Amino acid sequence: MGQQQQDAVLRRQRSGDAANRSRLPPQPRRRAEQIYKEDDGQYYVGIGTSKSRRFIMIYAGATTNSEVRLIEADRPASLPKVFLPRAKDHLYSVDHLDGRFYVTSNDGAKNFRLVQIEVGQVYNRKNWKELIPHSPDMLIEDFAVYNTFIAVSVRTGGLRKVRVLPKNGAPFFLDAPDPSYAMTVINTPEPSSTVVRYQYDSMNAPRSVYEVEVSTKQAKLLKQQPVPGYDPTQYATEYVHAVAKDGTKIPVSIVYKRSTPRNGSAPLLVYGYGSYGLSMEPRFDQTAVSLLDRGWVYAIAHVRGGEELGRSWYEAGKLMNKMNTFTDFIAASEYLAAQGYGARDHIYAMGGSAGGLLIGAIVNLRPDLYRGVAALVPFVDVVTTMLDESIPLTTNEFDEWGNPKNKDAYDYMLSYSPYDNVKAVGYPAIYVRTGLHDSQVQYFEPAKWVAKLRATKTDKNPLVFDIDMSLCCYCNLCTYPCPTDCIYMTPDYEFATTDLTQHLYRFAKPNAKFLTVNPKAPATYCVAACIAPRMISITMKAWPMRILVGVMIDFGLAKKRSFQRR
Repeated sequence: MGQQQQDAVLRRQRSGDAANRSRLPPQPRRRAEQIYKEDDGQYYVGIGTSKSRRFIMIYAGATTNSEVRLIEADRPASLPKVFLPRAKDHLYSVDHLDGRFYVTSNDGAKNFRLVQIEVGQVYNRKNWKELIPHSPDMLIEDFAVYNTFIAVSVRTGGLRKVRVLPKNGAPFFLDAPDPSYAMTVINTPEPSSTVVRYQYDSMNAPRSVYEVEVSTKQAKLLKQQPVPGYDPTQYATEYVHAVAKDGTKIPVSIVYKRSTPRNGSAPLLVYGYGSYGLSMEPRFDQTAVSLLDRGWVYAIAHVRGGEELGRSWYEAGKLMNKMNTFTDFIAASEYLAAQGYGARDHIYAMGGSAGGLLIGAIVNLRPDLYRGVAALVPFVDVVTTMLDESIPLTTNEFDEWGNPKNKDAYDYMLSYSPYDNVKAVGYPAIYVRTGLHDSQVQYFEPAKWVAKLRATKTDKNPLVFDIDMSLCCYCNLCTYPCPTDCIYMTPDYEFATTDLTQHLYRFAKPNAKFLTVNPKAPATYCVAACIAPRMISITMKAWPMRILVGVMIDFGLAKKRSFQRR
């Protein structure tokens, strides 16, 4: 590449709905040039490069549609060209290597197929070479192409696995030692690589990165998440199936300490999400170890609305099938208790974002089933939010929840929206956490829900509302004491104080497995704006705050980081 061309190499800037071009090094008084803008509010925009480094790719994607545009990397000033124009319900992804395109597409293949396309044959589908055909029992999620093989992340039997397709040899799956696990292909940049690099997760073993030599199938551990003092041999994981009310089998991943008796006496924490086709992987979470060491059982219910069992599993938990997500979670909770994994009077539930919707729905449907729940940044006012198209994500998610301007969709959303279904009954202990500056689930949404619960519910169980104000919109310094005094810490706001002694797990059994309350603990701590360090100090010192409804604070924050959407 000549000097003139090098000077024109692009630095791509992404701003949600547009892709911009600017020169390197930056030139004074020259703004980035916009090369693509997405006018449809339902689409996101992303950017990347092909494995061959020949193409720069601009992705536009919505819930059920996608479109890819290509720019030749050695002609950075050229306009992007559409690879395949967007079409209704067509999702696809593209890579390029060795003069060929590799494409996953759900056109006529609900769980996707992987094809190879020669340059110039994109629109001649008869000449597409099928590498992995569609299967109703296997979902293709991602792939990495190399000179001598292709590594594919697939989901089959509810578990994420890696399938390897050597160019000279029979396809094979990589081995896994655990009953419940997740494997993820790591797409390394060198096309000449002869090894598959992948991440391995299970609920009882720290996250690991391996390489497998394709020719010999020999695995090599490259790195493992360090967890001081943790012995994985003391913990067991299982993969079982609950039965939903309509007879559908619901996968459930479980982890517990081997010394924990399976006699129906252990406290049980069930986690769920079930939206957007996002599968909840059975990953190791070191914040759960404290629970497990105290005799808890932790389970993930892989309810409909995720993609654990393919696109049909997702479609069975969205739009006019959304109620399946909630009833599946309830069925999983009841099954685990019936099988002796947990105590019937000590079942706890947790979910965040769209999983917070799940929590809000189940406590309306079965408030008697759970001892306590944690709803983290919960999406609980479904109808109001989906009617307001000025809110981020709303129009993009009509394909997920429905458009409330349609009466059938409106009535169905109204039937499960947590805020709209609060009843004058006894509810379990509830911990609600939100963020003052969260643009996806805005703080007033769970605030309305909490206010309505307090005005309506008939029990005296604790209902704790915690607003995270650690990210200050004024100065972003957020230290204690606040150097600018930009937010006044007064008791006038509910979120500025929380009475710890009122909810320090007072509803737990007086047993060593459950933390007891220290009656001498200070009555009130300020956990308001700009004092994140003090907030952390409180949660570390006051163990009940961590154990409340199952160590929900630290545990929940770990889950929150993984959320891409609501």
